[in-house]
Amino acid sequence: MGLELITGHEREAAIAAAVAHAQFTIGPGRGFVSPNATISSLSDFEWRKIAEGVVSGWIVERSRQLTAERVTNEAMFLAMGTVPEPMELGTCAVALPALGDLVEKLGLAGTPIGAWSKDDMLLFVWTAAEVVSEVRTARDERPSSLTVTEIAPELYGG
Repeated sequence: MGLELITGHEREAAIAAAVAHAQFTIGPGRGFVSPNATISSLSDFEWRKIAEGVVSGWIVERSRQLTAERVTNEAMFLAMGTVPEPMELGTCAVALPALGDLVEKLGLAGTPIGAWSKDDMLLFVWTAAEVVSEVRTARDERPSSLTVTEIAPELYGG
């Protein structure tokens, strides 16, 4: 992209806020993660509480930072300062089933990728770029109930 979505200082502040919010979930009593719990003994409920704290802390701090700068681009709020950004990896993950179907349709599922023909490889790479672009567009144009099958029906057709 070329655009730095988050500075090192902003990232450190967001991480500190995420940790602080996660620490708010630890305490005695019902609804909290026991301060005596070990990582290996955490229940799904306890993991969820910690995850909610981390995500909330990150979003609260990034919102504070970006609101002060009057930035309203959602990608800026979600940026973690890594390449590729997790939001983009999630977008790519949505495209994977369509690519798997393409590989099946081409009869390449049992063939090592190094043995694919140049034409098969080019079609795969082109399709990957197209599907990711379509999924990214659908993501950015929310709210929508579109699925990948509706976005790229030609990949699912007979």
